[in-house]
Amino acid sequence: MRRIFEKAAFKADSTADRRALIEAAIEIGEKNSNIPGQDILVLLGFACKDKSDFVEAHAMAQASGNPGVNSLAAKIRQMALERLGLEESAEFL
Repeated sequence: MRRIFEKAAFKADSTADRRALIEAAIEIGEKNSNIPGQDILVLLGFACKDKSDFVEAHAMAQASGNPGVNSLAAKIRQMALERLGLEESAEFL
């Protein structure tokens, strides 16, 4: 699964493509509780390239009815801050 996401993210050349990958990663986390949250974060790391991608992933995780996916929101935010070189106090949303 990881390789598939990695290849798809490499080929994703539009915001719509990346959004579809983000939605797929969130859905995988919601429908399969056997997949650790860290693995979902890895998938999202492949899909998220810019701030809008991270904002979208963060919003989807927060809105999830699945507690495991919902708990990833803070980690997605942290990953965004690190990858985008933003300060902790930076406005994320």
